[in-house]
Amino acid sequence: MADGPSGGDATTLRCSDALVVAVWPDRLEVPDLGEVVDRDVLQLLVAFADGRHRAISHAARSATGDPEDARFVATARRLVRRGALVRRPAEVRPRRRPDAPTSRPASGAAGAVVLRTPLAAHPAEDGFEVVGHDGRRILALAVDELLELPGLASPRPAGEHVDRLARRAGSSTSRAVAIVDALAAHGLLAPAAEVPRARRSPDADRAAVVAAFRAAALAREADEVRRRAAGAPRRTRVVPVSFTLGPPLALGLIASNLIHGDGGRLTERYDVRCDWEWDPRLLDLHAVEPLVLLGSAYVWSHVQVLEVARAVKARQPGSLVVLGGPDVPKRAEAAEAYLAAHPEVDVLVRGEGEQSAFELLDALGPLDEGAHLAPLAGVDGLTYRCRGRIVRTGDRARMADLGAVPSPFLAGLFDTYAHAPLDQVILESNRGCPYGCTFCDWGSATQSRIRRHELDRVIAELRWCAAAEAEVVSFADANFGIFARDLELAAELARLHAEHGHPRGFGANFAKNTVKHLAPIIRTLVDAGIVNRGLLALQTTDEATLEAVARSNIKVERYDAIAAEMREAGLPFAVELMMGLPGQTAASFRADLQQCVDREVEGTVNPTTVLVNSPMNAPSYREVHRIETASPVGPGQHALVVQTATFTREEYASMRRLRRAFLLCQNFGMTRHLDRLLRQETGLGEIDLLEQRLEAAVDDPDERERYPNLHLLLGQRSDALVPPVSWAELVAELVDHATATYPEASRAAIEVAAEVQLAHLPAFDRHLPERLVLDHDYAAWFAEVVAAKEAGHHRDWPERVPRLATFGPGELLVDDPHGRAASHLGCSVDHGSLLASWEHRSAVSRARFAATATA
Repeated sequence: MADGPSGGDATTLRCSDALVVAVWPDRLEVPDLGEVVDRDVLQLLVAFADGRHRAISHAARSATGDPEDARFVATARRLVRRGALVRRPAEVRPRRRPDAPTSRPASGAAGAVVLRTPLAAHPAEDGFEVVGHDGRRILALAVDELLELPGLASPRPAGEHVDRLARRAGSSTSRAVAIVDALAAHGLLAPAAEVPRARRSPDADRAAVVAAFRAAALAREADEVRRRAAGAPRRTRVVPVSFTLGPPLALGLIASNLIHGDGGRLTERYDVRCDWEWDPRLLDLHAVEPLVLLGSAYVWSHVQVLEVARAVKARQPGSLVVLGGPDVPKRAEAAEAYLAAHPEVDVLVRGEGEQSAFELLDALGPLDEGAHLAPLAGVDGLTYRCRGRIVRTGDRARMADLGAVPSPFLAGLFDTYAHAPLDQVILESNRGCPYGCTFCDWGSATQSRIRRHELDRVIAELRWCAAAEAEVVSFADANFGIFARDLELAAELARLHAEHGHPRGFGANFAKNTVKHLAPIIRTLVDAGIVNRGLLALQTTDEATLEAVARSNIKVERYDAIAAEMREAGLPFAVELMMGLPGQTAASFRADLQQCVDREVEGTVNPTTVLVNSPMNAPSYREVHRIETASPVGPGQHALVVQTATFTREEYASMRRLRRAFLLCQNFGMTRHLDRLLRQETGLGEIDLLEQRLEAAVDDPDERERYPNLHLLLGQRSDALVPPVSWAELVAELVDHATATYPEASRAAIEVAAEVQLAHLPAFDRHLPERLVLDHDYAAWFAEVVAAKEAGHHRDWPERVPRLATFGPGELLVDDPHGRAASHLGCSVDHGSLLASWEHRSAVSRARFAATATA
């Protein structure tokens, strides 16, 4: 039997130090393998945890009693191939010291408690160990005890957790009490009310919303039955379909116009339903006769909308399916090909849909014998199939008066959302965008005049959101803040938050070239305690790339002034970058990331996707720039750009990996402070430092065993970030790598920066506030770094600022009064582009918010 990693040798194997088991509320997972694990895998990991077994067969005999146990052997070989089992290193790390409890036991306390996840458990000689922020062992768990740990993530009194552990893990009652007490003593088992709301399941939210709309649909059906029983004529159902967890603005505007437009006369013939959250169980209710299905297709929902359309057509072939939205192809040839490929779709709507939908239904005859579409020839903005050919009507002019369409919020069309969890509401205060960036298709409203809704209407909609307890309000405007009146909207948001406690968060796409209102808007919202950040859409600073995508940016001097103004006011600020733009190179992408670091601003980094109606999707443009995508460009496809004339697929892969490391190390703040110190000590840019760490911790199989915690974060395959076994051990690895790689750097300065770095990283067992007493005043040094950058020395500041080792002793207070940092443990790495952070608050941390929408 081939026992070793490469054949029949008897190589000693052990668990990689980079391997951990992540504890989630619903599963155990090995992030480096990207898979859920069961009892057999856990037993296998324990069998290899001490490195004493000379071969897989020996470990199999120890774990199962059978040296040729097929499942054990197959799993072990797979773990070897994936790097989870490795050759025994020359030196085995010493066992961790146990930590003493720091608070009173809670096994007998009243009230529901819940395990704070994710946790990382490391295979050890005696099972699995949970390690604290400072590197000391909190708890050792047997296999069956670890298997039951996710059950503690459900809120129960501590005594019930004890009973459940004793019953299901086979532990004695005293042992179960010891586990619960140890977890509680270190803050890992906390009162349910203190656990961030961010850990609530999106599936549970959606179930609650769908249930509310199902009840509303049944009540509406009962009303319609009574209406017909009273002798009213039968009306054709018009059913919108949505897959957003919140009010669908576009469909709501269309439905509001159908119901109220021209005096509401269409309601004599049509029964416009407002069952916004699609529930397959309602198909039996609606498809008893031919109906009109209205779908608004986005790249993330297009496939689901088509599935509903096919289901409706299967039940009622005479139904009419009308599809619009930004992901519906508008170019003539693409629209014809789409209709040919999707016989379940009858009509495509181009551009703004409110008036097109009204005129479409007004022109239609009864659907009793199928849809007769010939009368649609006089309706602008449509492409449809009629009598064996494709008909394309003239383009529709954009609406001059947005107020002609009543607000669906104020008309009561979204009131059912007030009876279910409402995470986000999207509003619109203006429509249109004067710019023409090739990667963008703002609802086909690019290069158009901006039209505004009446201010009183928008304010009334904000009040609806507050009354409905919406967590976050976002504006769909392409350039929020371009008008002075947007300051009034920010002020109203602040007033509503003070009065109702909602909304707690705000999102917008801020104006690009006109940014004079940005700082006061952000100041108003942040002072009110509303989660927000100033986000400036730069996309890139590379001139060749800007020219290729027809983009004009604000002057760099203005960008610097805004960043300095926001920092002086203590306001959060970030720039939006894009990865994969035509004209971009690997070098220019690295330069964009370094620009963010040089200016001490966070950078969101969005991959470039070819949208079906964007100028980038024009055949001539794609040919000139030799654009290749990961998947075919088309409706419902996330067609990421992975190669152009200026970068290869291999270079794109390196950019993608660097993006991830940048988000972790800079936005999340995992190495930010140590990187600033090493920049001065070594002369290397922070992006150079990131790349060298990637090479050591991810690329080199021998070196990465020296840096297992770093490998866990930079190399894990899981979508959600699992914290390392111990932040103290990770920072120790960073110091080890820095001193080994950069011998010219001051060891004393590195150790001070490392102490600061560790203090800013979150863990559930932290006890804050914490006051650091430092050999060198890091806060004073960092203040001089920022001052030099704001004076224009973004790149040469290391020559102008005295070295940290020359500063005398100092102190630094670190705190996290609102629990923001710990609430981001376990989120996706892409939340780094949403400005999630692990950085606690101090004099050297970035500006954060006074409150959080998820706490």
